[in-house]
Amino acid sequence: EHHEFRSYGGWSYALSDYTDMNLTTRFDDPNMLLLQQNEDPYFFRDRLTMPKLVVNAGMLCLGMGMSRWCGACV
Repeated sequence: EHHEFRSYGGWSYALSDYTDMNLTTRFDDPNMLLLQQNEDPYFFRDRLTMPKLVVNAGMLCLGMGMSRWCGACV
C-alpha cells in the first residue's frame, strides 16, 4: 500500500479523478511507472535546474469594484 492511503485511510480528495477512473489500482503497474517518468515533473526534477520566480497575487486588488472583497482597496 501507499503511504498516503495508509495515512488518510483512503485516497485524498485531490486524487478523486484518479479514483473515479480506477487509476489508483494501477499505481504500481510497470506501464504506469513509464507514464510517470515521462509526465510527472517529480521524476525528472534533476533536469529542472532553471531558477523559478514564484508570484503570489492573493492580496492583489484590481480596482474600485474589488473593494467589497479586499479591504486593502479602500
